[in-house]
Amino acid sequence: MNTQGARAGVRDREAFFCAAYELLAERGCTGLTIAAMCERLRVTKGSFYHHFEDMPAFVAAFAQRWQTYFVGFFDSFAQVPDARRRLAACANNAGASISPGVRSVLAWARTNQAIADAVGEVYRSVWALSAGSFTDWAGDSDTGAVLGPMANSVAIGAQSRPRVLSAERWILWCAAIYEGLGVTGGVIRVEGRPCLQVHSWRRMDTVATSAGDVADLVDAIGIVPGADAWTRLGTASGSRDRYFGAAGELLAAQGSDGLTVAAMVDRLELTKGSFHHHFGALPDFVTELAAAWAAAELHRVEELLAERNPWRRLELLHADLLVGPTQAAVAWRAWSHSNPSVASAVRAVDERRERALALTLARIRGTCDERFLAEMTYSMSLGLHAWQPSLDRGVIARAAIEWMRRMLDIEAEVVTAAGVPTLALRAA
Repeated sequence: MNTQGARAGVRDREAFFCAAYELLAERGCTGLTIAAMCERLRVTKGSFYHHFEDMPAFVAAFAQRWQTYFVGFFDSFAQVPDARRRLAACANNAGASISPGVRSVLAWARTNQAIADAVGEVYRSVWALSAGSFTDWAGDSDTGAVLGPMANSVAIGAQSRPRVLSAERWILWCAAIYEGLGVTGGVIRVEGRPCLQVHSWRRMDTVATSAGDVADLVDAIGIVPGADAWTRLGTASGSRDRYFGAAGELLAAQGSDGLTVAAMVDRLELTKGSFHHHFGALPDFVTELAAAWAAAELHRVEELLAERNPWRRLELLHADLLVGPTQAAVAWRAWSHSNPSVASAVRAVDERRERALALTLARIRGTCDERFLAEMTYSMSLGLHAWQPSLDRGVIARAAIEWMRRMLDIEAEVVTAAGVPTLALRAA
């Protein structure tokens, strides 16, 4: 959505949509209010109510406007008949959708149904574009249905992270993914902007696994591992820790909007005085909660790094890949786009997990591009579980296998241990 000219033509509904998008990019959904939009546009609230009945009506209209824009944006690429031009167009233009505004809308979708419905329609358009393009590339619809979501999950995962992905980094990611899939090309600059050129492409190999290969394991995918940081916080017995556990339960049930002092003390059957005795105000509590969550997650990473066998360590680092995050973890990551304390904690954990993955890949591969591959791999693993609506669990498993095989030169298969599915890895 174009945010230029948001202050011009304030009698136009579009001006409010543009102002809302700017506010979402700067402050997240919690900063989007009628007063904030009117202040930005230098108009009275009467102007807002001239166009919209109330805030829910505005949100519904905004969701429809956002959906229409991005569905048209992605559908336009599908109309490019030449496969090489379509691949280049997708890489060179889709990076525009990795922006603070889009990230805030995606986070907002976790707590607002109108926004969730709009995001779902946009993701269906993305799926159709990527699956169709990869089907043409491989000459096989099953391959397209696996590799399309696999490739797009890298971008979707990047959008779920607090760290901003630059346009240049995005193009380098696209070039690496395309190269892993058989494209010959290069990165050039057009008017100072990095762009990907596609020179040629060979017929892509079909996927190594069939739906039948993972059918018996699909039903197990989704089981939550006990090592999850929210589980650890929830089982701690200290009086302060009980509040952290209640916060995780509320995040899982209602998202960050449901995390209030009243809700926590009601859940724990305590008084507000107890809460204020331990933490003071709610912002102070959130800061301490973020620190406790980060400490638990970082401790979990250090435990994994203690494994001396790099192959086994890589398996452990990907233990969550097929399982998917808890609802508390999803809400926590969404909150990181609007709360600085949460963002700082998520960023620290993301960077530590990424470094651990790079260190492990260096032991296995012995090349100099591990940090780059770790960055993409971690974003891909987040993105596989961030689609709205969720990807088919069998597709998630097969996409993970194909990423290992094509991007990391590692063979993988799905196995179960104590009823939890994971990847067993070996050299290609």
